[in-house]
Amino acid sequence: MYDRNYRGEEIIYPVYGYADYLTKREIKHIQAHYAGEVTMVDRWIGRVLEKIEDLGLLSNTAVIFTTDHGFLHGEHNIMGKSIIKNDMFGYCPLYEEISHIPLVVYIPGIKHKRISALVQPPDVTATILELCGIKKPSSVQGISFLDIIKSRRKKIRDITVSAPTIIYGPNAGNRITICDGKWSFFYPGDIEK
Repeated sequence: MYDRNYRGEEIIYPVYGYADYLTKREIKHIQAHYAGEVTMVDRWIGRVLEKIEDLGLLSNTAVIFTTDHGFLHGEHNIMGKSIIKNDMFGYCPLYEEISHIPLVVYIPGIKHKRISALVQPPDVTATILELCGIKKPSSVQGISFLDIIKSRRKKIRDITVSAPTIIYGPNAGNRITICDGKWSFFYPGDIEK
């Protein structure tokens, strides 16, 4: 759909790691495949929302759309979300393309707007609990961002932190990105072993 003139090997699942083995043209084609996936997801999310509306549930249904991580498509000369070498996961820097993820929220009765406040994935759980009127258990580490959506607060966090869930080995948890919305501090740890 986005690269019909490509003539070459179809690389539909590129190896995670440094993209030195790919030409610029192949990377462009991989990016076109991803654009096609995004188009497909957009279409089917549209169908889900259409069904919610057709069933008359839109006036009392909250919809939250997000993801767990981004993906590198040749940016920084890396393909994927991590570096896999000899069947072992390696350490990939948590660049903006990986750690800055989409969050789209629809809540009935609240006018649409773009909000630049910093939130993190655990905050989604806390927000859902508040929307349902359920007291947040102490095991939930997130902070509800419902007050930000309702314009009662401008922020709930001063910074966000991204780190992999690596709990073993000599480099456990050594990759970290801290962002305050304007600047990011990035500690890559050991990139290659």
